[in-house]
Amino acid sequence: MEPSVRRTDLTDMLLPFLIWLAVYFPLVPFRFLHVDTAVYIIAAQKMLAGGVPYLDCWDHKPPLVYFLYYVILKIFGAKQYCAVTGVTAIFVFANTYGVYLIARRMSSRVCAVVCAVWYPLVSVMLLANDAVVPNTEIYMETFCLLGIWCTLRYFSSHSLWLLLASGASIGIGSAFKQPGGIDLAVTGVAVCAVSCIRAGVWRSLARLFIIAAGFGAVWCAIGLYFAFHGAFEEFWFQAVTFNMLYSGSRTGIEIIKSLAVIYLDGLQSYPLLYGAYFAGMIGAAGISMARSFGAERRAQAVFILVWHACSLIGVSAGGLFYPHYFVQLMPSFCMLMFVPLSCIVQRLSVDWRRVFSICAAIYMGFMAVPFFTVPPDNPHHYTPPVAMYKQYKEYAAKVGADFYYHPVFYNPKFFWDYRRTVQLIRSFAQPNDTIFIWEFAPDLYLAADRAPASRFPYYGFLTGRFHALPSLMRRGKNALRGRRKDIRRLLFEDLEKNRPAVIVTGEEASEAYLEEFYEYLAQNYTRLKQNKSYLTLYVRNDRYGDFNIN
Repeated sequence: MEPSVRRTDLTDMLLPFLIWLAVYFPLVPFRFLHVDTAVYIIAAQKMLAGGVPYLDCWDHKPPLVYFLYYVILKIFGAKQYCAVTGVTAIFVFANTYGVYLIARRMSSRVCAVVCAVWYPLVSVMLLANDAVVPNTEIYMETFCLLGIWCTLRYFSSHSLWLLLASGASIGIGSAFKQPGGIDLAVTGVAVCAVSCIRAGVWRSLARLFIIAAGFGAVWCAIGLYFAFHGAFEEFWFQAVTFNMLYSGSRTGIEIIKSLAVIYLDGLQSYPLLYGAYFAGMIGAAGISMARSFGAERRAQAVFILVWHACSLIGVSAGGLFYPHYFVQLMPSFCMLMFVPLSCIVQRLSVDWRRVFSICAAIYMGFMAVPFFTVPPDNPHHYTPPVAMYKQYKEYAAKVGADFYYHPVFYNPKFFWDYRRTVQLIRSFAQPNDTIFIWEFAPDLYLAADRAPASRFPYYGFLTGRFHALPSLMRRGKNALRGRRKDIRRLLFEDLEKNRPAVIVTGEEASEAYLEEFYEYLAQNYTRLKQNKSYLTLYVRNDRYGDFNIN
């Protein structure tokens, strides 16, 4: 990229960064922001104590998120969870800069700035807090965008090292979240198409091999690490096999129907935003078929469409459609909104360009209004940054600093029940004691500041109640079915070894997925009488009489 462009980068990125800072500001006091974040922190703490992911902490995410959190906690302290939020913000800024750089290579500087500004606006309006809370999709997207940028840079410099870096970057991205690997298809198609025209089929295949080598080198290094630590089998089962199982739990028709509903809801909530999106999609399709635009512009339009389609496949792969999954879609979403239209506008006369710019500025002004207001139909519970800051400040004034130990993803109305549960756990479990939580609530370990008694930070692997797995297990098509005996054995080994002072169960405790577990509770624990709560506490018999809870 030209030196003049580099000198303007900081100025161009100022407004997007200020938007992200406004979004993050209300969240800064919270110790941690999301339930998934708690799982990664627990895994990193186990690593700090000498443990190995997938052996000492079971989870189904790829491994690099645990290593990232390990480095963060190693540098800032094992209980400095706010550092995770800060580092995640840096990744979010990097993603925005990646969108800017990619748009800059495909269009004008003005268009790149518009894409960079709208990236945080679109992300926050459509995804609310899921656009910023620490999760694997954010880290994945940083490296996937780097891989795509390396590919685009290769077309002008022809350095094969850039192709190797592209494959390795996408490999790292997929090692944060598996759907990131879909961008390998994006870069592969682009390189193959250009190389076939310029250098022939065989050289095209050689370049594809270089990209694949970079991607494969990352995963080979990861596999060797776990093989060296005797954890390869568990790594493969949890991070690969298990994901394949629940990713294939819904049919293509079901996924398409769910996606159609999501798009219809979005169109109703943000008609102007989706209007620009669909206009960009039509514009890209038109450019790709119009010879008058030239080969380069047509190739760029096809590239954006392929990138967006692959991102949509990555988001839809499991058919679950959690909001944070759509982080992967946002970069190509913004590019599709503005880059094709920018190419069309550049062909207009100067006067018509001015008219279009004025109209576009007015349109985008109205399009940005929902960022500052609560939409009437608010499926993701979006709250504008200023209103969010005031709301959290009011809650903290009422209940004290403990409010910021309450994860931001929970509705504040549950705070009192949550705090009471944490207080009871701390009362019966001393700082050196362990606890066990039979529920998808790993955040309680961090809020109560008590170590997990088991390698299972949540109950998904134990019960099979993980997305659509129960139906798969009933049909006998789930590899987890054959491993449940081993999983039960590991659970009771952990419980016998660590003897948790408190066991917490959720609303589904009455459903005996593991009869042995409830027999174990009946023999060794006493149920604590509480007011109505969605959680039930069991205290170890030798601890139950030690404390008097009012």
